Amino acid sequence: MNKYIVKLVVVLAFGIIGMTSCDSEPEGTIYNSTALDAAFFSTQLNTELAAQDNGVIEVPIYRAGKNGEASVKVQIDSKTIDQGLFSLTSPTVSFADGESSAVAKIGFDLSKLGVTDVYTIVLSLVDPTEASPSGVKTIKINAQRKLTWETFGTGLYTDGLFEDSWEQPIEKAKEGNIYRLPDCVVKGFPLIFILNDDGSLASFAPQKMGYVNATYGMVYYVLNSSKRQGNTLLFNFKPCVIYNNKLTQLYNNVDCSLQFPN
Repeated sequence: MNKYIVKLVVVLAFGIIGMTSCDSEPEGTIYNSTALDAAFFSTQLNTELAAQDNGVIEVPIYRAGKNGEASVKVQIDSKTIDQGLFSLTSPTVSFADGESSAVAKIGFDLSKLGVTDVYTIVLSLVDPTEASPSGVKTIKINAQRKLTWETFGTGLYTDGLFEDSWEQPIEKAKEGNIYRLPDCVVKGFPLIFILNDDGSLASFAPQKMGYVNATYGMVYYVLNSSKRQGNTLLFNFKPCVIYNNKLTQLYNNVDCSLQFPN
């Protein structure tokens, strides 16, 4: 018991000495954070672009407080700039007094965007000192055209890779001479293409057909050639996979066809 009392007295004594020492030193400077502490709401944004967007993608940016006016610098990646399809409306995003959020705006021309293409835009804060230490400083935006699909009819699709034929629903976009074969070869994977006014094939972008090779992964149909015979559209596809970051042919060319309804 006596040892315990002695130890307690020693601890209290050191505590008093420590407090006295702190009080005797000059008062230090008190630092208040003046950083903007800006951040994006998420690391990724998926968006479909339509005429109603008026050629602008809006990306919210938040700051820690909301007092006073402030601004933050943003930039998009060089790959996006090189494509020439998207651009920042302004590299400066301004916060109004009393507002904790603002919007970065990315401009685009809908008529120049591909029908099946998905575009990746990387938007980031330029100055790390303006960013929140624990916030999101970069956001990846996956953007593609939004199309309004309507039932066109039912045709007959024949696939050379699987040597099979089946009745195939066909959809047409209100926005143009664009057609979609929903759940064509594999459920969840449509085939999309564009026709000319005379019914011939205008465009077929490389796209996933849904079948997954056990060794090389997803198989893509890449158009080799096409022709129209009456109400039947003939495709010659190169079945490809992604190998060394590029599409590489895996199987021999296959003939596929779509017979449109009369």
